[in-house]
Amino acid sequence: MEKKYAFRERMCRVHRTGITDPSVYTRHEGLTLTEEFSIVLPLSAGAVLRHAALDLSDYFAVSHGLSIPVVSEGEAHGPTIRLCVKEDGRKNRAFTLAVDEDVTVVANSEAAVFSATVYLEERMNEWKGPRLPRGRVERESVFSPRMVHSGYGLDEFTEDYLNRLAHDGYDTILIYVRSAEESAAGKTDFNTLIDMAERYGLAVYAYSYIVSEKHPDDEGAEDYYRSTYGRLFSRCPRLAGVIFVGESCEFPSHDERAYPWLYRDRDKHKDEWHLGKFWARNFPVRDYPDWLRLVSRVIREHSPGADIVFWSYNWGGRPAEERVALIDILPDDVTLEATFEMHEWLPAPEGVQEKTTDYTISIPGPGQYFLSEAEAAAKRGLPLYTISNTAGATWDVGIVPYIPAPEVFMERYEALLACHEKYGLTGLMESHHYGAYPSFIAELSKEMGWVPRRDPHEHLAAIAEREFGKENVAKALKAWHHASEGIRHDVPTIEDQYGPLRVGPSYPLVTKTRWVHDSPAEAIHGGGRITYTGYGMYEGFPGSYCLRKPRRVLYEIGEFSRMREEYDTAAALFREIAESLTGEARAEAGRMAALLFLIARTAETTVNTKRWHMLRQMTEEMTGACEPILTADGEWLTKARELYGVRAFTPRTILSLCETIAEEECENARRAIPAVEYDSRLGYEPSMDYMTDKEHILWKCECTEAALLEMRERLTKLM
Repeated sequence: MEKKYAFRERMCRVHRTGITDPSVYTRHEGLTLTEEFSIVLPLSAGAVLRHAALDLSDYFAVSHGLSIPVVSEGEAHGPTIRLCVKEDGRKNRAFTLAVDEDVTVVANSEAAVFSATVYLEERMNEWKGPRLPRGRVERESVFSPRMVHSGYGLDEFTEDYLNRLAHDGYDTILIYVRSAEESAAGKTDFNTLIDMAERYGLAVYAYSYIVSEKHPDDEGAEDYYRSTYGRLFSRCPRLAGVIFVGESCEFPSHDERAYPWLYRDRDKHKDEWHLGKFWARNFPVRDYPDWLRLVSRVIREHSPGADIVFWSYNWGGRPAEERVALIDILPDDVTLEATFEMHEWLPAPEGVQEKTTDYTISIPGPGQYFLSEAEAAAKRGLPLYTISNTAGATWDVGIVPYIPAPEVFMERYEALLACHEKYGLTGLMESHHYGAYPSFIAELSKEMGWVPRRDPHEHLAAIAEREFGKENVAKALKAWHHASEGIRHDVPTIEDQYGPLRVGPSYPLVTKTRWVHDSPAEAIHGGGRITYTGYGMYEGFPGSYCLRKPRRVLYEIGEFSRMREEYDTAAALFREIAESLTGEARAEAGRMAALLFLIARTAETTVNTKRWHMLRQMTEEMTGACEPILTADGEWLTKARELYGVRAFTPRTILSLCETIAEEECENARRAIPAVEYDSRLGYEPSMDYMTDKEHILWKCECTEAALLEMRERLTKLM
């Protein structure tokens, strides 16, 4: 068992102890590094370069037991590892590595030198010893920025975690900004964070949560925005950029298709609502360019090079002509960001329509929404970014640090590279509020973003051998194949991404439209603010999800059942791997097994949630609480009877089925307890805190038992 938050120490550890294995590294031809070497810095070395050298020295000490000192130019005696900076005009990180009797790194920036020294560490880790292949290597990163939120805690960045992020290849961190002094986590000293990040070669972008109460044409608008965005950048001129997204940066639009007030004020204007009108937060209003020009101007008075990123997430589902019309009039100095796979129609049987909602890796992408905007941006010559989720975490399962589906992530990265070539895609937002966690998925993503890059399948096999031994490579690859196949059967609907997929086995079976999930109220998404326990029964939606999409529900039950089977198979394989190992390798295989097992339990919860709510819906119809739709559909009833294994749906059979499902689901949830106790990162998410731990799982079972009692009372009256 791990105590809560214990994962933080583990995730911040960049250098492993005792990895040297002479039986492995001496089999390779190359240069062996000994204590005769020294790491040489130029006299002009800055903070990032000095950190790179000290980090490499620490690596030798911790991982190989070697004392290799850092010295200044002119102090070296014997063979050297020489670190040099030579600017060459390239925007992204690039370096040349030469290994002969000495090691020489020449890079186009200090941050690129750091990338090169981390590359050296990775090569030695793979060979399990202080040996490097001789020869010359030239490498350049493809994407920049590579942005991530914190996976340590919402807007929490420690020195060790920043070092971890730099080792994982990211070059930019994102922090939510409410004002010049406040992040989502509360009062924040942004300049101290910028100082810390810069020591590790990391830029800092503000993700705006600043309220915009004035239209750019309003009297006093310029002074108003100088007091918000101008004040932020006057106090923090080294912020590298800002992310604007509709739901966080809306303003009172003058577009005749939109309401002239903020969404937060909608209740004050209920009498003025009109069918067919929108809020600026979720519609590409024509005056966004005016707003961007004003805000950009007040920002660049203090930070001329600030990257102004405009993200079209909130209106990605609108027709292409509306979205492209806005792109055509955006200012020339704005970067466009479009979500990579969102709003894409999924393959499904005839009569069933399934569309992706928020972030998923169930399909590699790109989606048509992204492609339409990428083409428009390329025609305009606008810089183009996307949210790619290639740090590993998606909304397919909200309580795990990453989705261990390497084959699908490889396809995602190949698609990103193709869009880089065709549309000039340059920047990636690799995680959203769930943050970045070190994993083999993040390692694969990092390598695929460099030129030249190694074959990802070969790389995956090398990772498996490094972590679990040569004898377990085939079994690990087989398990990861099952996990990759499993995630393809995830159906990322809004009902599930804001329902059972959000919190997994702690999601309760209920009868009411909304029970607040018992999560920490102080978390930004705590107190059930991003989890809807009524399952498809949302305010503003007529009828329940099961009632509106009954054939879809039957199809999804089959898909999530297949997902559960694949992840259970993968988990069993990693349990076998763990049993063959000792020490940290055994613990790592155990964590992989627990991760896979929790995803399987989440898929099972999703299946049981759908089965339960269809029965709840039929009960509503039988009691006269709503019109008979499910119970009046003969074709659907035939398929449903096959699914549930009954001849007819009577009050007695429905009650028996409810009792069985409640019992099976509570048992499914309780089976997840050892997994979330084994790895303290499981069940945690930075914006929600702990949502699936033992306490929440037991709470879920209490809720489910109470719902079963209510169902029993309703159905008994009908018998």
